Amino acid sequence: MTQNWNTLDGFYVDIPEAKEIIFPDKCLVCNKKIKNSSVNITGNPVGYFGLWKFQFGFNPKITVPAHVDCGKQLKSNIRSRNFFLMFIVSIVLLIGLYFNWERWQTLTFLFALILPPIYWQLKNAPSFEFELEDGVFEFRFSNKEYAEEFAKSNGVKVSKAHV
Repeated sequence: MTQNWNTLDGFYVDIPEAKEIIFPDKCLVCNKKIKNSSVNITGNPVGYFGLWKFQFGFNPKITVPAHVDCGKQLKSNIRSRNFFLMFIVSIVLLIGLYFNWERWQTLTFLFALILPPIYWQLKNAPSFEFELEDGVFEFRFSNKEYAEEFAKSNGVKVSKAHV
């Protein structure tokens, strides 16, 4: 059950990479109690070659508590979004090369095609996602209560937005 929230308005928890990460005994997606069920989640792409690293499995992974079906839904959301964005960029670049477009034409076409999925992502983001940058995990939650419980378990605070 993905809640309706804007990625930029999510609830953020930052934890240094060296620190052990502790999750509450609740599913990240549906927020119901959970025992002995988890899923491996890949972090969001970061940096210039982020999407390529994501596709070839070089992004960080963590194990999070989730029911089997909830975990499949969460992984599918994250993977399809990142694959789709990489696919659009690749196709536009290939079309630009094939038709010998100038750089501004290729970038204009790319911008026009990439805006709708980015807008959709901002309005329909997954219930949880994370990235690792400069030695700090940045966790984003749609559920405020889960974010607060997670932050308390890890001895840190929740922040409202990272813009």
